[in-house]
Amino acid sequence: MWAARAVAMRAKVLGFVERYPWAVGVVAVPMTVLGLAGVAIYPYVFVPLLVLASLALIVVEACATQQEEAEHQAHVRSHEPRSAAANMLAEPSLPPLGPEARMRAEAVEARSRATELWAQAKAAEARALAAEARAGEVKLRREAEEEAETIQFPRVEYP
Repeated sequence: MWAARAVAMRAKVLGFVERYPWAVGVVAVPMTVLGLAGVAIYPYVFVPLLVLASLALIVVEACATQQEEAEHQAHVRSHEPRSAAANMLAEPSLPPLGPEARMRAEAVEARSRATELWAQAKAAEARALAAEARAGEVKLRREAEEEAETIQFPRVEYP
């Protein structure tokens, strides 16, 4: 579908812009000069093209915003902690059994809950480690950018 391709292309362009911020100026300045010259010289050609390009950008941004919002809502719903009342309602009612059978069933249920909670804890730990790794990567990238932006000229000391 063309909307999915447009959103994917938008993500690629934004990733490229994030990695190479200087490329924005390299592309934007000549395109602006050409666009202004085109509007001045051939207004009947360039003004409709400018309007169509603007509409395309607006549609792509609207689709991307809707998709990101839907993904965010799904992410929030999947990571919502269940309330105690919801957990109590989700508990299956045990049929009337003898005391020994009931204790075994409760033990099995307790083990399954413990396993589920352990899996949730491991998933949370993995998410925390991934977030920490991303934060470290961002920190290293910023430090590298700061080093690249800092130009140190040799100091000349006169006698």
